[in-house]
Amino acid sequence: MQKLLICGLVVIAVGLAAVAEEAAEPALLPPIAAEPAADVAGEPTPDEFLAMARKPFLEDVWCQISGDIRYRGKDGKKKVPISLAMRLKPFAFRAEITLPEKQVYSIRQTYGPGEAGVPKVELSVQEGKSEIKLETLGMQPDDVTFCFLYWNLVKELAREEVRGQVCRVLVLAHPEKAEQVHAWMAKDYGFPLKLAWFKADEREPYRTFEFTDFKKKDKFWFPKAARITGPGWKSLISFDDAQVAKPQEKAEPADLFKNP
Repeated sequence: MQKLLICGLVVIAVGLAAVAEEAAEPALLPPIAAEPAADVAGEPTPDEFLAMARKPFLEDVWCQISGDIRYRGKDGKKKVPISLAMRLKPFAFRAEITLPEKQVYSIRQTYGPGEAGVPKVELSVQEGKSEIKLETLGMQPDDVTFCFLYWNLVKELAREEVRGQVCRVLVLAHPEKAEQVHAWMAKDYGFPLKLAWFKADEREPYRTFEFTDFKKKDKFWFPKAARITGPGWKSLISFDDAQVAKPQEKAEPADLFKNP
């Protein structure tokens, strides 16, 4: 399984041309598969597949990505610029999400013992003057870390195709809350293309997330667009500029992160 740079909003793949070149037009979230997955000889079990998806990225890469979020809901429409800075190192990850008026979300993630140890996540928010926050745009800080991958595996559902990619559909349960997430994981690459969050005993998701387009920058792929939806609202995220490099090939900018 080829390892990708996975970070909620950011999926940067080295040489992953198929995802972008074969991408179809965005589709609505399909009905949830009711049938359990059938065993396929020679393929990883659901537990083995999830363990591979949980492995940390084992290279050193930095990136800067900027764009905007277009939100439409009951309280009107908003178009907000957003920028994302990241540094991925073996077994460690740092990111900053910046919104207008110096609203900065700083995220640090380190992994526990073992390749798939449960990561420790630290989140700090530098409050700006603006009332616009990630939550008011339909986003959550966990969207950046994909912590749901470490929820408890419940079962695997029938496979489905998302944007030209065959996906294994995993159901994961929050270890402390009555909440589940259904994750459409690309079978050949082990990363989520689509997500749907459910509250206890509800059949309709209260929030969905889907990558809808990818773009190549030098030898890296990054998500050009994503969509987040919920009852009565939706947010479209578009990234139009990116810098991605290994520090040994191009030095990390001195101002990559706004906070120390």
